[in-house]
Amino acid sequence: MNTSMRAAWLTRGAIVAMVATLALGSTLLGSAASASVKLPKSGVETPSGGTVTETGSTLMYPIFNLWASGYSEKFSNSTIQTAGTGSGTGISEAENGTIDIGASDAYLSPSVSQSNPSLRNIPLAISAQLVNYNVPGVTAHLKLSGKLLSQIYQGQVTNWNAQQIVSANPGVTLPNLPIVTLHRSDSSGDTFLFTSYLS
Repeated sequence: MNTSMRAAWLTRGAIVAMVATLALGSTLLGSAASASVKLPKSGVETPSGGTVTETGSTLMYPIFNLWASGYSEKFSNSTIQTAGTGSGTGISEAENGTIDIGASDAYLSPSVSQSNPSLRNIPLAISAQLVNYNVPGVTAHLKLSGKLLSQIYQGQVTNWNAQQIVSANPGVTLPNLPIVTLHRSDSSGDTFLFTSYLS
């Protein structure tokens, strides 16, 4: 998106959505990985060497890179290959066994868990997600409840000066501008969490 396109989007009033709750990033161990992990009594496994593959959550990609380099320093005969490809890819590649670790901001659905009993959700990190908005001429902090955000994303509230937004924000002058909702187009854990929150 070039600068003039971006300016046009923002002057119409854009709402960029991510969940206004805490998200739990987790890892899915593929069937080969979960079946082979048997820790000694000391609780620390010394790897025999080889390569472990991880892909998925772009949110967790930086932390996996930190962990991978630290692990490789301690165990130089082992390599961990990481990739930030999106939570949906992490889940699907863990499901089909093409990677060892699938990182995801979304937990496994009951149907995926049932059809892949060897996959495991392992919580690893907590992240905060926010709802951001840009309404030209408005400097006050707007109150947008979960119910109101749900109405916006369902197309029931379409303008910034809609009665529902005005009622929630007394004393704030809101422009008669359309709300332009933005969302990710890929299979994203953020999208999963946001739609779960709105539901």
